[in-house]
Amino acid sequence: MGSGFVIKDGIVATNLHVVEGASGGHAKLPDRKDKYNISGTVATDADRDIVLLAVEGLKAPALTLGDSKQLAVGDAVYAVGCPRGLEGTFSAGIISSIRKAGDDSLIQTTAPISPGSSGGPVVNSKGEVIGLAVGTIEGGQNLNFVIPSVFLSALIGQQGQVRPLGAPRQGQRTDDRIWNRRFEIFRKGAEGGDTSAMFYLGILYAEGRGVAKDEREAVSWYRKAAQGGDAGAMYFLGTMYAHGRGVAKDEREAVSWYRKAAEGGHAGAMCLLGIMYGEGCGVPKDEREAASWYRKAAEGGDTSAMFYLGILYAEGRGVAKDEREAASWYRKAAEGGHAGAMCNLGIMYTEGRGVPQDQRQAVGWYRKAAEGGSATAMFRLGFVLYFGCGVAKDDIEAYVWLSTALALGVEDVRELHDLVEQRLTTQARLIAQERSRILLEQISRRGNK
Repeated sequence: MGSGFVIKDGIVATNLHVVEGASGGHAKLPDRKDKYNISGTVATDADRDIVLLAVEGLKAPALTLGDSKQLAVGDAVYAVGCPRGLEGTFSAGIISSIRKAGDDSLIQTTAPISPGSSGGPVVNSKGEVIGLAVGTIEGGQNLNFVIPSVFLSALIGQQGQVRPLGAPRQGQRTDDRIWNRRFEIFRKGAEGGDTSAMFYLGILYAEGRGVAKDEREAVSWYRKAAQGGDAGAMYFLGTMYAHGRGVAKDEREAVSWYRKAAEGGHAGAMCLLGIMYGEGCGVPKDEREAASWYRKAAEGGDTSAMFYLGILYAEGRGVAKDEREAASWYRKAAEGGHAGAMCNLGIMYTEGRGVPQDQRQAVGWYRKAAEGGSATAMFRLGFVLYFGCGVAKDDIEAYVWLSTALALGVEDVRELHDLVEQRLTTQARLIAQERSRILLEQISRRGNK
């Protein structure tokens, strides 16, 4: 799943990694049910992760391309996409850096980019496309990246015949080579004293992207960036200490770095401080203090903190028990795309806690959570589909969700899974198993973007 935009009738621009390896696919417009078949590609730039797709029957206004060479740090930009499947999401930010290395360049922006937004347009204040969203750093502080439109403009001039999806491309660069190029961009910035480039370089070493994996080297770059005041690097350095990666495990040192990052405004670090206080890791256990940090992080937009704050209110830990308040925080986190919060909100509707009992609402949230990868929600969705609670009974779909939950390690589902399996014909079971396999692949891909 990814995003894209029309450059002329029937031609859509997006990231290559969105469709690479697929043998088929479809496109749709936001808030519309019609689906249009992707017949293939008409141009590809594997070096820069861009592709032009031929989409049958799609007619929509084309976006105007802007000149990314005219951008400056501080310019306002807007990202449009489908973060975690939330269609037509529009978010604002500014250009925080323009990184160059030889003929390559990447734009860094504060406009949020989440999984599902890959390939979406990033536009200037005139509505002109200045680039394609390409990715973000989970847990990073406003580290979102854009491929400049100058490369898209060059690709548009190279359109050829339609090639089916999955067809081999001569001279195609591998994913490793793409990351090697990006590594060079950030290495140059880091050597020039750019702290956010140092931070990103640390992540590349930690993940082994574009360079051999080396967690000690990652820690070294995180530390340099942190000493330069980068809150995101402080957060990641704390995580390395918390888990003993590239450095001896030291929960007190982890708390120290999380606190520094939190004081720098990093909502993710505030959330992790809440977890450390809640579990008594590196600090004395103090659920009131945990609730305080969760609240600060939640007010900073951290959906995980909203989720944990909902749990504390639901259970009366560190705060007075208040199921309405719990449901309120679950809803905020769910609307931000947190699958666990969606599942818990579904449970609240099932049990009538903090909200009116409403099984249809519960099923709706279970489905959203399951599609977001929550194995617990898959179990619950399979249960209601099997028994017809708030939804029509459907043994095949129940089996799909129960099989997927089982594959993700939820052993409690096995008894019901086997019971549903006994009711299916051989043909129906094969159909459900194939759907479950596809679903698992989709969840895996979404987690890797």
